[in-house]
Amino acid sequence: MQGETKEDLPLPSTVKKARYSYISQKIILQFQPSIDPNDIPYEQLAWWKSIFSYIQPNDYERLHLRRLCNMFKASLKPPPKGVFTEFPHQNHTSLSSLMNRLNALYEEDPRRAPTILFIKEGEHVRHKRFAMKWKRGRGRREEQTDLVVTYPMKIIGAERNKTILSGYCFNFEGQKGEGKNVELNDMTVKGSSGAGLFNYNGISFVCDSMAFTQCLGYGVYAKNTKGRLINLCDHTV
Repeated sequence: MQGETKEDLPLPSTVKKARYSYISQKIILQFQPSIDPNDIPYEQLAWWKSIFSYIQPNDYERLHLRRLCNMFKASLKPPPKGVFTEFPHQNHTSLSSLMNRLNALYEEDPRRAPTILFIKEGEHVRHKRFAMKWKRGRGRREEQTDLVVTYPMKIIGAERNKTILSGYCFNFEGQKGEGKNVELNDMTVKGSSGAGLFNYNGISFVCDSMAFTQCLGYGVYAKNTKGRLINLCDHTV
């Protein structure tokens, strides 16, 4: 039909992959890392580094951008080292289900368990039937929270205002030890029926660029453990 447009229709995944392929093969100058300074396209590297300085991709985005081509790999700093997984996950409908599986993997064989969990942009809501009971003044939970972390790992969101965990409560357990800790980065935890983060005699932790808000108990409750709070927002009702 004359005048018909299909601009608003979503692109199929094959088209998106073709575009990525075109970018990496045609637009971006290809090169292989070399020890010969004459083989390194410094001008192209400077150009892409400048572009990425404005875009400021997060750890998860850098991980996938670096896989597109050698130019991106050389222009972007590497993401955190370690085996990683991500949420949403095709085999787990909830974040708690994925976390329970990771804990089980670590108990079976620590070498198989991912040490980095990327949580993508969006609001991830915990089902109400998992709600944790909390009584003010008692300083402890009556029921185990559904989001337990039992081993050293990094849990990284897209940004504090982009990755929202609604109704979730982190509970850090596991053995304390030198160099062992759990890191939470770039997320907001809101609407917990208890504490946003609960740690009683558990593994050490670091929170960087996090927000805990609208929690009925505490934003962060920690006792008999070690923790660092960096650039933190803590608001309770």
